[in-house]
Amino acid sequence: MVGKRGLRTARRGARKALEEAQASLAAAEEEWEERVVVPLSLALEVLTALVGEGGGEDEEEEEGEEEEEEWDSDQDEDRMEAMAAPQQLLEVEGGREGGGVSAARQLLFSLLLGTEVLPRAFQVAQSLSGCLLQALSSLPSSSSSAVEGGREEEERRRSSTIIPIPLIRQVLELRSRAVLALGSLLSEMPSLMLETEGGRVWEGLLKMGEEGMEEEGRGHGPWYCRGEEPWLGLLTGVMGSFVRRRGVGGREGGREGEVELLARMVRTCPYFEVRVNAAGMLGCVCPSSSPSSLVSSVGKILKEALLTETHVLVEAAVLNAIMDWFSDDDKERDRVFMEELGFLSVLKEVLPAFRLKCKVEAGKHGKDAVGHVKETALNVARFIKYKQKAV
Repeated sequence: MVGKRGLRTARRGARKALEEAQASLAAAEEEWEERVVVPLSLALEVLTALVGEGGGEDEEEEEGEEEEEEWDSDQDEDRMEAMAAPQQLLEVEGGREGGGVSAARQLLFSLLLGTEVLPRAFQVAQSLSGCLLQALSSLPSSSSSAVEGGREEEERRRSSTIIPIPLIRQVLELRSRAVLALGSLLSEMPSLMLETEGGRVWEGLLKMGEEGMEEEGRGHGPWYCRGEEPWLGLLTGVMGSFVRRRGVGGREGGREGEVELLARMVRTCPYFEVRVNAAGMLGCVCPSSSPSSLVSSVGKILKEALLTETHVLVEAAVLNAIMDWFSDDDKERDRVFMEELGFLSVLKEVLPAFRLKCKVEAGKHGKDAVGHVKETALNVARFIKYKQKAV
């Protein structure tokens, strides 16, 4: 009898402790939402809106334009080039250095970038980037040895029982907003700031990319909702824009670590958006003066991706990266392209299948995607002819 009474008392004590823990957790969640989620969300929304102010007119004009013509064959190359020439002139005249930016907009960006807004936005984005990974790393080890195929699901199940899913979703939303705000600010960095701060900014972006890939490797991608663009896709989009604008590696030279990270993204990331962005960065992350070993290394990565990738938009990104990487009239790059990697025959072999895939699959991704992949196919055909003449 004493044993049963003691057991009932223990159960009541356990229930009471559980209720108290649940009440404490609810209070902590409420405080987290009031003191962190709401004000930070508002600040990021306002910042993104301020930086993006004035961009709506261009979008409306684009939406009102007539449907873009589709390019059906190599015979359209001259027509495509003729139409592209005035468009390039417009881009130069109305670009960042031209008169398209109003005085009020220039004043706004000078105020934003002249204060602590950019470093603070970067600090917020970096903190949100690694916080989930740190929380998951601090969880106690699982006592059961999960089989190889069930490790990801086991870790996800175990972590979701300790860290509430609503909290995880709030962090995911906050860091997506932070990355978007950061990307908007970086896109408006003046040239002088790019010169002085570009290196540190790029190192920070690389660190966030490493954390994102580690998180994916641990199997926490299923936290995303169906059809939702992953945070790593947003981040690599910001990284790609920054690389193209600054020309990372153009002054300091590319490093193997950067190439290795981008290669892992292209090879292993399950999200096609990330693979598209990473492939694009591979084509321009290193300078034209890169050593022969790096030229060969990047070429091998791109060749492997071209022969194994199945998504039409990623294939297009890889093809464009190959053309970017080997477009210079450089004897060493031509040697790697022709002799070491045999890219000319590979492109000839891949192009017909890519054209067919353009017709069959590109339409699933919208009208812009159709135009982009068809233009890529035409550019590849021209690139092959150009390289053949150079032999």
